[in-house]
Amino acid sequence: MPIRLRLAIVFGVASALAVALGGWVFVSALSGGLRGSMIAELQTRAGTVSQQLQDAPAAAGPTAPISPDLADSQPITQVVDMKGAVRASTGIGAGGPLLNVSELTRARRSQITFERQLPGAAAPSLVLAQPASDAKPYIVVVGASLGTINGAVGRVENEVLLGGIVAVLVAGAAAWLLAGAALRPVERMRREAATISAHDQRATLEVPQTHDELAALATTLNHLLLRLQGALAHQRQFVASAGHELRTPLAILKGELELAGRPGRSRHELTSAIDEAAAETDRLVRLAEDLLVLAESDESVHFVRPDDTDLVVIAGTVVAAAEARARAAGVAVQLSAPPSLHAQADATRVRQAVENVLDNALRLAPGGSLIVISLRSEGPTAVIEVLDEGPGIGPEFASQAFDRFTRPDDGRDRDHGGAGLGLSIVRSIVRAHGGDVEIGNREGGGAWVTMRIPRSTDGLPLA
Repeated sequence: MPIRLRLAIVFGVASALAVALGGWVFVSALSGGLRGSMIAELQTRAGTVSQQLQDAPAAAGPTAPISPDLADSQPITQVVDMKGAVRASTGIGAGGPLLNVSELTRARRSQITFERQLPGAAAPSLVLAQPASDAKPYIVVVGASLGTINGAVGRVENEVLLGGIVAVLVAGAAAWLLAGAALRPVERMRREAATISAHDQRATLEVPQTHDELAALATTLNHLLLRLQGALAHQRQFVASAGHELRTPLAILKGELELAGRPGRSRHELTSAIDEAAAETDRLVRLAEDLLVLAESDESVHFVRPDDTDLVVIAGTVVAAAEARARAAGVAVQLSAPPSLHAQADATRVRQAVENVLDNALRLAPGGSLIVISLRSEGPTAVIEVLDEGPGIGPEFASQAFDRFTRPDDGRDRDHGGAGLGLSIVRSIVRAHGGDVEIGNREGGGAWVTMRIPRSTDGLPLA
C-alpha cells in the first residue's frame, strides 16, 4: 500500500476517533447540563408545593383531601401520603401513583430522581420525589417531559455526526495532499536514481534546498553513489590490470608452445621452450593465487582464522626459507626478536605477509647488503618490521605503495618486479587482523615496512 494512502487512512482514522471522543464529551456535557437545569427547576416546584402544604390547615383524617394550589395547567405534580395513596395530582399521566414500593421507601428518607414513560406521554419524563416537611407527612412528586432535552441532544448528535464525517473527509484529503507534497522530492529522487546506470561515473541526485530530512537523505544517497561509483571504478581498474598482467605470460606461453610445436626443433630447443612455458605457468599460478587472496579479503568471509600464534616462530621460518635465495643474491637476512611473541593471528596469512615484504626487499637489495626482520611488543600490539639497504622508495610511489598492480619505476620490468600485488596483499592481511601497515625510507638509505598486529585479548598468554 502506498505511503500516501496509508497516511491518509491513518489521518482519517485518527480524526474519526478524535471527533467521536470530542463529540461524546460534548453531548454528554450538554445532556448533563440540561438535565441539571431541569432537576433544579423540579426542585423549585417541589419546594413550592411543599410550602403550600406547610401553609394549608391540617386534614381532618387520613383520607381527608388536601388542597395545594395545583392548577390543571401545571406540569406533572402529585402529593402522596406515606403509604403511597395519591392525595392530589395534576398533569399528564399523574392520575395513578407515580411511585412504586421501592421508590416510595427511598422517597420517605430523601430526594430521589428517576425517568419514567407515563401513559399518554410522547417522551419519557424526569420525575423528582421528596418529603414535604416534618410537620406534613406527605411526599411531593413532580415531573417534566424529557422530550425537549432529548430533541435538543438528538439534533446536536446529528450535527456532530455530520460535522465529524466532514472533518474526517477533510483530514483524509489534507493528509493525502500533504503526503503528496512531502513525498514529491522522494519520487523525483526515485526517478533520477532509476535513470542511473553502471556507466554513469559521476551521476548524483539533486539535493532539495529544504535543509530537512529529505535533503539529508539525498546527501546520504549521493555519498552512497560516490562510494559505489568508486567501487565500480576500482573493480574496472582491477579487471583491466589483471587482464594486462595475464596477457604477457599468456602471450609468452603461447609463443613458446608454438615454437616448440614447429618441426625440426632440437632437443635442447624443446627443453628450453618447455622450461620457459613452465616458468610462465608458475607465474600465472602465483598471479591467480594472489588475485584469489585479494578477492577473499574483499569479501571478508573467513579470510583469516586467528589463533594463539608465536610470531617469532613464523618469522624464523620465513628467514630459513629465504636463506638460499639470499645467499644467491649476496644478501644477508637477520632476525632480531625476543624469545617469543604471541598474538591472536592466522599463522598462514601472517607468514604470507612477511614473505611478501621480504620478497620485495630481496628483489631490490644490492649485493652485500643486510635485511633485518625485527619483532617487538608495544603494549597490546605486536610489531613486525622489515628493514633493507636497497634504493628506497620514491615519494610518488609511497602514497600508492599498497594499491593493487602498482610498482616503483625501477620495478616496471616484469622480469625484475612482480605483478604489483604483494604489498596490497600485506595490507589486506594486516587489516583483517585489526592492525595496520606503513612504509617509508630509512635515513641512511633503504626502506622499512612496519606491520602492527593486535595481540591476544581473549585470555591467551602474552609472552
